[in-house]
Amino acid sequence: MNRRDFLKYTALGFGSLFLGKIIFKKKFKGKLLGPSRIHGHKLRDYTFNKSNIISRQKHKVVIIGGGIAGLSAGWWLKRNGFEDFTLLELEKQIGGNSQSGPNYPWGAHYIPIANLDSEYQKILFEELGIIESYDVKSKLPIYNELFLCHEQEERLFKDGKWQNGLIPQYGLQENEKQEITKFLQIIQNFKSLKGSDQKPIFNIPLAFSSQDPKFLQLDKQSMESWLKQNNFKTKPLLWYINHCCHDDYGIGLDQVSAWAGLHYFASRRGLAANADYSDIITWPEGNGWIVKQLKNKLKSHLQTEKLAYKIQNINNKVQINYVNLPQNTQHILDCDYAICAAPHFIAKYIVSGLSPINNLKYIPWLTANIHLSYFDPEMAWDNVNYHSESLGYVLANHQQISTKQNKSIITYYSNLKPENRYLYQLKNHSQWAQEIVSDLQKIHPNINKYIENIDIWLWGHGMISPSIDFIWSKNRQEMQKPYKNIYFAHSDMSGISIFEEAQYQGVKAALAILNNYKNS
Repeated sequence: MNRRDFLKYTALGFGSLFLGKIIFKKKFKGKLLGPSRIHGHKLRDYTFNKSNIISRQKHKVVIIGGGIAGLSAGWWLKRNGFEDFTLLELEKQIGGNSQSGPNYPWGAHYIPIANLDSEYQKILFEELGIIESYDVKSKLPIYNELFLCHEQEERLFKDGKWQNGLIPQYGLQENEKQEITKFLQIIQNFKSLKGSDQKPIFNIPLAFSSQDPKFLQLDKQSMESWLKQNNFKTKPLLWYINHCCHDDYGIGLDQVSAWAGLHYFASRRGLAANADYSDIITWPEGNGWIVKQLKNKLKSHLQTEKLAYKIQNINNKVQINYVNLPQNTQHILDCDYAICAAPHFIAKYIVSGLSPINNLKYIPWLTANIHLSYFDPEMAWDNVNYHSESLGYVLANHQQISTKQNKSIITYYSNLKPENRYLYQLKNHSQWAQEIVSDLQKIHPNINKYIENIDIWLWGHGMISPSIDFIWSKNRQEMQKPYKNIYFAHSDMSGISIFEEAQYQGVKAALAILNNYKNS
């Protein structure tokens, strides 16, 4: 960062703090948290103690990265009777951006009903009791009612009042209603449409989507341009689509590809005997609940606070150099195969000889867990303000079954701008807290009186985004290819940062390695 940027960001930061002191008299308790930026930058800059190697061990397979993709790879290996593997995770806590606190999420916080052809997802759901059984007549899955999101699922604050659902309904002009209806009809058509290869145009995992060039071309234009071509221009509809793109992808209509934008709406066709395709599965700790279950299954294979800094192919084997961070000691693992389940922006630093894919877009995120001294039964699980740039908040204890709840934890989400990463590093807890509370006061004017604690988590490189001409590009194809005996497994390989894609990429890598052993 040059001097001009430093002065600009510092001025903006202190300006925000000064304004915060004018607006609020209350100083909010809490901590500023997040992934270990210090260790991450040590890896990037190669600035750590390079002392003598004190141990060298062997495993058949080593997994680097303990997010959903790495955990899913380990789960599939173990499920198939393969035990000789270990998993190295940089952080103290397993889970990647599905980490959680004891009863609130720090990142990913729900999973939609599974598509019927999402086989690995259904297998996991059955194993964890999310799918309890199957209906005798329809053969459709029966989901655990405790895990299905309870009513009310969503609400939107617009024009001074709340409405059910996130699609704007009140105060609309006739042409605005017509556009919303037209868009939903087009989406419904896309859901049932198949390409020339007889595959669904949009599917989850996206690898199961049609490869018909006619539809893949949608990836080469923005969602904004597609909407203009189809004469969609009214504000309420554009707001809704833009909100959805920001929610899953971190970027807006002008940056997200039309294929990815339409995929958000048209890819989910989950069926269940006791739920609708639009229903979701969630827990107080969000997807951290899944992490907890996988962690328990793999506990003898997991190693945390291990910084893998060099993965290299040597004589048809793989050698991994890593640092045990608490002890600051150097170690080597030798293995037949490695699965690099870290994001690509990390993989390019640690895999020797890997040709990096540049110009990938990673979006920073802010998450805050806010403890309130009251419980409002009118809150939905997801609460969004039409007049805010944030994504709103979820009520973390919405899923807790109790008649005596008198306090709340709300989890606030906002995606941030990549170009301002330096500014975000300069801001302290007080500055962030003032901004968050100021935003929430637009819909809850007196909320500052009831805040007991605000813990804030910053994701500097929260997730990859499907920008124009990436999903079906040669770059993404290259990212997915194994590099000799090193395989890759992360939602980056899909270009969409959702649970289903991370799980698919993890299982896919494990399957390939198991197949190698079977054929050797």
